[in-house]
Amino acid sequence: MPPASEPIREQILEDVLSTLRAVAAGPTYWYTLGTNNVRRVDAGVAIADRMESPALIVGLGDSFRVDGSSAGNEDAVMENVELGVAAWLGDSEDVAKKLARLETDIRHALYEDRTRSGLAFNTSWQGTTFIDPDMNEGRAIVRLDFLIEYEVMESDLTSTIPG
Repeated sequence: MPPASEPIREQILEDVLSTLRAVAAGPTYWYTLGTNNVRRVDAGVAIADRMESPALIVGLGDSFRVDGSSAGNEDAVMENVELGVAAWLGDSEDVAKKLARLETDIRHALYEDRTRSGLAFNTSWQGTTFIDPDMNEGRAIVRLDFLIEYEVMESDLTSTIPG
C-alpha cells in the first residue's frame, strides 16, 4: 500500500501551483493567471507557445541537503529546493512594462505565504533572468528563481519535522 501522502517536495510544488493559479486581476494583482495558464513542467518541455498570454510554467529544480537541523534529531534533514517560474508574454505592446508587472504579481503571490502552507521555513527570490527578450516582436520570456527551505525526516520524506 502506498504512503498516505506525497513527498514534501511534491506538496510544496502543489502549493506553489495553487497559489499562482489563484492570482486574479484586481486591487492586488495586474493579471489573472488561472488554471489553464499555470502549468507544471518537469523535463523542460516548451509548452508556452500553446498557452494564452500571460503563461507560467513552473518546475522544481535541484534539491540539496543543507548541513544541520533545527530539530536536533539525527534523522532530521534540512533541504532546499530550487523553483523556477518561466513567464511568457506574447503579441503585446509595452512588453517590458507588462513583464515587470507579471514579475511583481508572481513575487507578491509567492511571498504572501513564504512557508508554503506550513511545509517550509522560507521562500526567497534568488533572481530574474530574461531568456528571450525579443521586445521588438512583442514577446518575451523571463525566468524567476526561488529557493524554498524545508526540513524532513530522512527516513520519511512525506512529513515535515514535528514542531
